[in-house]
Amino acid sequence: MRSRRGPHGGYVLARPAEQMTFRDVIEAVEGPISLNVCTSEPADCSLLGTCGMERVWREGQRRVMDLFEKTTIADVRRPGISPGTMAGLNAPAVRASKAQL
Repeated sequence: MRSRRGPHGGYVLARPAEQMTFRDVIEAVEGPISLNVCTSEPADCSLLGTCGMERVWREGQRRVMDLFEKTTIADVRRPGISPGTMAGLNAPAVRASKAQL
């Protein structure tokens, strides 16, 4: 992604939309994706290894990352097509507004 300042500025894709994943865009703008502190790198939780929720957060992180890595920006731009379907996943669709992208 490239950015341009000014009143007509914004972000421009550095590669074709078919070659850029949803993960690429999110991490370029927001940084690393982490559902919870125990799934961040390095993990930052004093209860790590003893918390019953750790397994749930890790599985959630794995599923989100799988969806974001398999969904391209071209998939998201196509109206009426679920990104999960385009990526061949059996997961509910993740919807994002244009403002979020």
